[in-house]
Amino acid sequence: MYILVGKPKSANDLNTASYQLTKPQRSDVAIVIIDDQHVPYIEDLRYNGFNVMYINDLDQIESIKGFEIIICDIKGVGKKFKSKYEGAHLISEIRRVYPFKIIIGYTAYTLDASYNQYLSMADDIFKKDIDLDDWISHLETAIELAINPIYKWKKISNYLQMNNIKTMDLVRLEDEYVRLIQRKISLDSFPSRKLRNNLSEEAKGIIKSFLNSLIIKLIFNL
Repeated sequence: MYILVGKPKSANDLNTASYQLTKPQRSDVAIVIIDDQHVPYIEDLRYNGFNVMYINDLDQIESIKGFEIIICDIKGVGKKFKSKYEGAHLISEIRRVYPFKIIIGYTAYTLDASYNQYLSMADDIFKKDIDLDDWISHLETAIELAINPIYKWKKISNYLQMNNIKTMDLVRLEDEYVRLIQRKISLDSFPSRKLRNNLSEEAKGIIKSFLNSLIIKLIFNL
């Protein structure tokens, strides 16, 4: 049996000066834009130091696993998934497979309310006609979220709650995650065997993918 001694740790306990991470260079954070048309300002963004590339559509969700931030057009992409909501549906699929990634939707169109259930899964939404300074501002905010251990854990936590993990198991999981980070102990064996046995195979895969993300590398200076 797994027993917690004392008050369990919360992700909010990482919000102290001693656990603030050094902000990486813009070039350290891989960004992909999914758009079937020309991407505005992409060369200017690269000139400003952002590590950004674009693809005109996505056939397999797993092909963007190496990117920390995904910017997805709402119209004209996601064709292989056969949804009338196109890029909005694609956002929901990316969120399902990678709940901890930073996902941004952008569009040139005014969308009706039926899109809201999909767009609510994005971390940010903006219009295509914004200028370069606004692009830079949105990407800077996205990078800040991508390296925030509290924000990223809450993404994982929301996913686990939606997949029916028991509340006590979630508390124990968060406690273990925070204590290991605070002690600068490797997360290679996280979650512990007792907790892992209570997770679905899908949840184990999500956590494993999360442990390979940039935020973990920054925490442990990898």
